[in-house]
Amino acid sequence: MNTKIIKSSQIACETPSILCSCGGSCFGMEAGNAYNYAENEYWCEVCEQIWVFPKNMYMVVKFKKEAK
Repeated sequence: MNTKIIKSSQIACETPSILCSCGGSCFGMEAGNAYNYAENEYWCEVCEQIWVFPKNMYMVVKFKKEAK
């Protein structure tokens, strides 16, 4: 089978990796996890800080070519 290149339009996971300032991992408040679901609020399992996205903003996956 031939190797194919991944395109940004093929990426389905919308969950960001939220890292708390304390170093802990953050999980979505609605679903209680951080898998394949973009939420507006996340909480840190270590310090219980709540993080939210700014209003009127959303995530976009972009690829950049590495300069040689």
